[in-house]
Amino acid sequence: MNPTDELSGPALRLFESVESVTIVRGHIPSDPVMWHIKIAGKTLEINSDKMDTSTAFKKQYLKVFYRPPPAIKSSEWLSFVEAISEFQEVVTAKEESEHVYIAHQLMEKVRELTVVPDIEDAEHGMGFYEFKGHYCLISKKIDDIIEAHNWKASSQILSPVVAALGFKTEGNQRITCSDGKQRRFWWFYPEAITEAGESPTSSQKEIKGEVIECQ
Repeated sequence: MNPTDELSGPALRLFESVESVTIVRGHIPSDPVMWHIKIAGKTLEINSDKMDTSTAFKKQYLKVFYRPPPAIKSSEWLSFVEAISEFQEVVTAKEESEHVYIAHQLMEKVRELTVVPDIEDAEHGMGFYEFKGHYCLISKKIDDIIEAHNWKASSQILSPVVAALGFKTEGNQRITCSDGKQRRFWWFYPEAITEAGESPTSSQKEIKGEVIECQ
């Protein structure tokens, strides 16, 4: 059945007034997905999380056109959405979300660090701890970088974003430090830090450590 068959007069007129539908997705899965619905040359922007009811659409319509939209019954709304989705175009947002933008800035600062010769230096945030094919940076150093630049995102928020961008592993594994205590490190992929996965230091020593858990 064609979804427009379930639309009454006002809802059908609203459907016929829609010129285009563009769904704008972000750069990572956690970014918001926005519906851009063009009507009479003007665009309504609605978060996909709010497309299950007509409330956000009605508010946007009123804001853009200074009048309420044609009456559409609650029972018709999903049929209307299904109908307009048949000619949708899905694109990736040109602009990065705030958290993705901050994550890239964070990576610029992280790439300025080098590999340090032992775990004791690494646990004090002096550089990367090279271990099991990764460049590991203690979580406190990440917090210090964020605080120094007054970025409006915590390390807990940025960690999954940096992982989604392909720069580090998911979660932050604990590593046993020189004092026997377990501390969390961000495990970066070598290719995310330097070109061709080359070490960011010219002199390296073998570093021993123990992975305790991954959360």
